[in-house]
Amino acid sequence: MKTRVFLDTNFFMMPYKNGIDIFQEIGRLMSSDQDYEVVTLSSARRELEVLAEKGRGEDKVAARIGLELLSEKRVSVIKGVPGFSADEDLLGFAEKGRDIIVCTNDKMLKKELREKGVKVITMRSKSHLAYI
Repeated sequence: MKTRVFLDTNFFMMPYKNGIDIFQEIGRLMSSDQDYEVVTLSSARRELEVLAEKGRGEDKVAARIGLELLSEKRVSVIKGVPGFSADEDLLGFAEKGRDIIVCTNDKMLKKELREKGVKVITMRSKSHLAYI
């Protein structure tokens, strides 16, 4: 079964803010025989769109670049629950799926996911990604 690697909104902003190639780093962390697909939720894309339009400074630029990456890398967008935030949607998918990994830097979300036994990838030392 293919593992779904879910990207949270803040992960799309890391290439600009921290200079990390998130797709290369995810590939490095996955085992060579593991079949995986990088995906995101419609709520995360919506958050990026709002930041790209109404955000300020570095966040606005990072969100625009994140949207470009979403398109360039052909990241699949999965429809979330209308009205839910990306965090709420990610927690909902975590409860349903076994073969998922969530990529996020959100402290509270990481804690809740870990309590549910979900694998989490996060940024370390502002230079690379790692499992927690």
